[in-house]
Amino acid sequence: MLKLLTAVAVLLVAGAPGLVSAADIDDDIPEAEMFGTGSAGSLTPTPDCPRLQFVTVQDDAYVCAPTSLPVPEGTVALSLDAPCPVSGNLETAFTQSSEMKVLLECILPIAVDWLAWEYQDEALAPPLEWNSLSQTLLPLDFIYVPAGVVVEEAFGGQHCGGYDSSTALHYCPQDGNIYFGEELLWFTYTNYGDADLWGSISHEMGHRVQHVAGADRSNPDVPNEQIPAENQADCFSGAFLDFAARNHYIDVTVTGDDLVDLFDGLFNIGEPAFEGRSHGTIDQRIRAFFVGYNSADDWGVFECDRYTTDVTIVPALYLADPPVQTPTTTTTAP
Repeated sequence: MLKLLTAVAVLLVAGAPGLVSAADIDDDIPEAEMFGTGSAGSLTPTPDCPRLQFVTVQDDAYVCAPTSLPVPEGTVALSLDAPCPVSGNLETAFTQSSEMKVLLECILPIAVDWLAWEYQDEALAPPLEWNSLSQTLLPLDFIYVPAGVVVEEAFGGQHCGGYDSSTALHYCPQDGNIYFGEELLWFTYTNYGDADLWGSISHEMGHRVQHVAGADRSNPDVPNEQIPAENQADCFSGAFLDFAARNHYIDVTVTGDDLVDLFDGLFNIGEPAFEGRSHGTIDQRIRAFFVGYNSADDWGVFECDRYTTDVTIVPALYLADPPVQTPTTTTTAP
């Protein structure tokens, strides 16, 4: 309850436009419409290939094929254990776009700790029933796209190409990597603060978990098939921000601005409710975020399981015997 009251208070301070209050919710609206839930899609899921392999198509089937190029030319694989030179608040610590690599490497170790805490597995091994080929819940690499670098189609045309440092912010199921563009990160950081980057990182990590679980549909028959998966990834963001707040990495009190900044970002990426959209509306995305953010401390992202109704992100063992997790892992800022 305290988390919910704090978040609502922050929203009131922010004056968030168009937010639907509990009193305004029509009980007759179906949950699928209100929250953007549904099937993960109708197409065959893309396999999660091991490192140094990528997804290709042979005889109308997805297969993993070897590659000698683990990351596209000009990009950089980020470190998961680099020391962070900033102690405390990351909000105003960086003053130029070239420092976005350092900012990412300050947040990524915390994101890894969060996912390991969620699945209660330091090795981040996927549940056995998922039959994972890559054997990890983590992306195979977190990839930084420096300013001026353009990533074309690669790996025999099967790579998620056609982007540069001003547009890269996505998980690529073809190679199992998450891509972050320097210029796009800098725009986000300077306009919405560091909290929006925390949300973006965990959103894409949510897509990775979906992929390993078999919920990835990278080429849906219709764009709307992506909506439940996108809303679920927003729910992952909420769970990560709750983890970060409980561990004092971000400030979500009424006097802090991290949660306000995050919502500013959500308002700007929510899609109007038109037939061909692929992401949730502003209202759906905020609802999805709060499902994760207000989840019980011992359940976390598993509250997000509701979004994709035909594929579960909860290990079968946990469904039979829910884990008891300690709510926090540390009490000091990075």
